[in-house]
Amino acid sequence: MLFNDIIGHRSLASGLQRSIAEGRLPHALLFLGPGGNGALPLARALATYVNCAQPGPDDACGLCPSCQKAAKSIHPDIHFSYPIVTIGSGAKSQQKHKSTDYIAEWRRFMADQPYGIYEDWMNLLDAESEDGTGNKQGNLPKEEILDIQRKLNLKTFEGAFKVLIMWLPEYLGNEGNRLLKLIEEPPDKTLFILVAEDADRVLPTILSRTQIVRVPRFSDETIAQALASRNGLGATEAAHVAAFAEGSYRRALESLEGGGAAVEASFLQWVDLVVRWQVLSLNAWLEEFQKMGREKQKHFFGYGLQWVRTCYLNALGVASGQESGAELLAPEGWERLAGDLEKSAYYLTRNAHARLVMMNLSLRFSRAIQERHLNRKQADFHNTFDAKGAGG
Repeated sequence: MLFNDIIGHRSLASGLQRSIAEGRLPHALLFLGPGGNGALPLARALATYVNCAQPGPDDACGLCPSCQKAAKSIHPDIHFSYPIVTIGSGAKSQQKHKSTDYIAEWRRFMADQPYGIYEDWMNLLDAESEDGTGNKQGNLPKEEILDIQRKLNLKTFEGAFKVLIMWLPEYLGNEGNRLLKLIEEPPDKTLFILVAEDADRVLPTILSRTQIVRVPRFSDETIAQALASRNGLGATEAAHVAAFAEGSYRRALESLEGGGAAVEASFLQWVDLVVRWQVLSLNAWLEEFQKMGREKQKHFFGYGLQWVRTCYLNALGVASGQESGAELLAPEGWERLAGDLEKSAYYLTRNAHARLVMMNLSLRFSRAIQERHLNRKQADFHNTFDAKGAGG
């Protein structure tokens, strides 16, 4: 992975390159930003750059043996750590307690989904496992931390730096405290690159020992340009997909593959059922929503918020260029619905029952529509009464 392979983030790449050229690159970095925004590819590009045999001012050469190995995630001095599902039963050869036990799957993940997120990784592990993961949560266990300490205390094999790229340190738990001394007093020529999405879930002791580099969401224009150049989309279609990607290139790709379109259609179906209050059909829809994967449910709410914002703008009389049901609610009603969608999405991240969350949201949306309808009827009545009074 080279800097030129990454979508956008040129200013961040340039800043990192200047730090290297001036000899002031921190030995411990934490790239912080939402999933699908290119933080992990940026970390991989930096690891490739610092070990390149013939780096240029703007990027690694991409041709030397070091770059070739880094591209395939097989460089002996670039180590990866990521959430895994520990397997402790059976023969010792079947036990999996470290990231390297899943290195074949990780290399496939890096090749196929460089902008992938945690759920994509867990889905891959579930598919590759003979018995599945059993919905276990990924974590970075004690054995993984001990393995990191062992690897980073070795001498470099062929690169200038030993690099550890730790993806999602949120899953360290208290085991992260075992890394503190290593981060504070690292072996010579060692670079830590942590890639996180939620700073609140990273141990404060880890945060305090790293230089935070904030990696923002992609702009709609950046995603649209990438979709046009890399996926052959026309400008109009690329702009439409980018508008609902919420700054995530991974989400944009999901839309192209059909998953996103299906979720968007599901949201619009939900709106129609609530508006017409088709209880039996809504009940069947809730059953299907319950079966959705967590990531599709997140996409559902992400698309919903975009749709509500469009309705809000239309209700205010601002031309949005898109059709919407703006007349269903007053502007303040759309504001409340947006808040309800955000709360519902939050509850799901805390493992609330998806069906109950959506039933509550449906009732609140339906009540708001009914109140809007009633207010309109009352306003029409008063206007008619006032008109008759004025005429009499």
